[in-house]
Amino acid sequence: MSGGTPPLRVQRDGPVVLLTLDRPHVLNALDGSLVEALIGAFEAVDRDAGVRVVVLRGAGRAFSAGGDLTAFLSMDDAAFSSFIDRLQELARRMRRCRVPIVGALHGYVLAGGFELAAACDLRIAADDTVFGLPDTAIGLPPTSGLSFLLPRIVGEGRARDLLLVGGRIDAGTALEYGLVSRIVPAASLEADALEIARAIADHPPDGIARIRAELRRGTDEAFEVALADEAQNEVAAFSTPDVRARLQAFADRHRSRGASSGQGATGR
Repeated sequence: MSGGTPPLRVQRDGPVVLLTLDRPHVLNALDGSLVEALIGAFEAVDRDAGVRVVVLRGAGRAFSAGGDLTAFLSMDDAAFSSFIDRLQELARRMRRCRVPIVGALHGYVLAGGFELAAACDLRIAADDTVFGLPDTAIGLPPTSGLSFLLPRIVGEGRARDLLLVGGRIDAGTALEYGLVSRIVPAASLEADALEIARAIADHPPDGIARIRAELRRGTDEAFEVALADEAQNEVAAFSTPDVRARLQAFADRHRSRGASSGQGATGR
């Protein structure tokens, strides 16, 4: 955080709660404080019967460019394992959230930010959005259930391409893949996301809850297995000298390029 500013803005618009990742100086990089704030926000949503939809978005030039490299490079294996545990708890909270989550995506949606977007029920993208998994080149496998979610969103072949190649795709390709359901002009992203959220909120909440339960039927156990496997693999990879060296090299390279390249964020 910068100057004590909370890392997450929570706003209410009738039955819609807007959660805004608010670390724009590091392209909304995910650190411990932001992850904890998101967990707390979803807990509050589940307690509030008046909330019918959540819109998740990012402040500044990006939705989220991934994990906070500065924080990662200061962690030992135990601290990193603890961070992954909390990141996965966030994934559980989002999957089990009482109401639908609409991801309003723009700018960079990379690595951990990509995973956060994948946990949403619906994803709409501004026309300037770029998606990618640069953690593949570092040697870090997915976490937050992405190995389970992504094949179900885009199909196994495209999921393998995204995860193994680790490249980037634009909004048009994301729409073709089914990663997002629609593309909107960047200037109207907030208004369009709210329009979708209000349309959902107008439906009987019990019916919406039943639809979401039906979509999850038979998959929650598999999701938990994926989380456990991902956590083990992530921490094992993080502990290797090669990954540590690649993390440092990535941080150095992006620090020299400046914020326009996603400074301070990638990976988890």
